[in-house]
Amino acid sequence: MEIKWIEDFISLARTGNFSKSASERNVTQPAFGRRIKSLERWLGAELIDRSTYPVTLTKEGMQFRETANTLLSELYRDKATFHNVKLAHKADIKISASTNLIINFIPKLLAELYIKISPFTVSIKTQIFNNMIQDLVDTDIDLVIQYYFKDIPLLMDTHLIQWLTLFKEPIKLYSTVDANGKAKFDLNDKSQAPFPLMAYSSDGYFSKIVTQIMSDTALDPAQFTHIVESPTAEYLLNISRNIPSIIWLPESAATKAIEEKKIIAIGNGQWDSEIEVRIFFGREAKSTLAAQIFNHIKQSKLVY
Repeated sequence: MEIKWIEDFISLARTGNFSKSASERNVTQPAFGRRIKSLERWLGAELIDRSTYPVTLTKEGMQFRETANTLLSELYRDKATFHNVKLAHKADIKISASTNLIINFIPKLLAELYIKISPFTVSIKTQIFNNMIQDLVDTDIDLVIQYYFKDIPLLMDTHLIQWLTLFKEPIKLYSTVDANGKAKFDLNDKSQAPFPLMAYSSDGYFSKIVTQIMSDTALDPAQFTHIVESPTAEYLLNISRNIPSIIWLPESAATKAIEEKKIIAIGNGQWDSEIEVRIFFGREAKSTLAAQIFNHIKQSKLVY
C-alpha cells in the first residue's frame, strides 16, 4: 500500500469526480483510476460507488475515509517535525529493477558507472513492472532496469518514457532432477501430466511472458498445475530445491542451480525464448545523475 493511494482516495472522496481529482493529483485519469483500484485491492473492499454521478463512497469507503484522514494527519505532522533534519545517507539515485537483475547484473553496471562517472549512493528496490513505470513517470524513482518481452506491451505513456536495450538473454524451461541428475519431467511424456509448475504471480510481468511463450509453442495450460506462485524467480527457484517441478527462468537466474545440479534445461530449446533487459528513463526526470547515467550508456553503447 502506498501513501499516494490514500491521498488519491481523499481527493476523490472530496471531489466525487475522477477527472477533477486526477488533475488535482497531477496524473492521467487512467493512472489515477488504477491507483484507486490498487487501494481497493489492498484493502479487499470497494470504496467507491462508480454507478453514481458524482461518484459516492460505499459504506466501507465512508468507514475508511475517517481512518485515511487520521493516518495522513499523523504522517504529515511527523513529516513536518522531521522536515529540517538532513539525512546523512540519502541516496543520490533511486532504481527499481527485477530481483534477478539486482543480484546478477546491477553490481556489474554500478562498478562500470563508478569508474566512468564517479562513485554515488544508490537505493534499489523491486516491485511490479507497471508500478515501476508509474513511479518513473511520477518521478518517485530515477531509473528502471527490467526485462522486456517484445510481444507483451507495457501500460505506459511512451512519450513520457525513453529506453535502451542493454542486452538480451534466453529464458528457458527447466526441470528439477532425479537422483541420477536427469530431468524429472519431460513435457513430451503426457503420462506425467499435469506437470507441477512453479508459476509467476498473475499480476506480474513474467506471468504474461510465460503465457505468451506457451501460446507461441502450442503448450496447453491445462497440462500444468500451479503448485506455487510468486512474482520472483529467485523465490520459485529456492522452493523448487525441495519440490519436484518445472520452471521458466532467465538463463542468468538459473546458472548457480545448474552448477549445483539442482535443475536442468529441458526440451532442447523447444520451449525457450529470448527476453531483453532494458533501462527506462523518464523524459521529465528531475535527477541530473540519472540523465548522466542514461546518456553515458546511450553514447558508449555499453553491451553486457
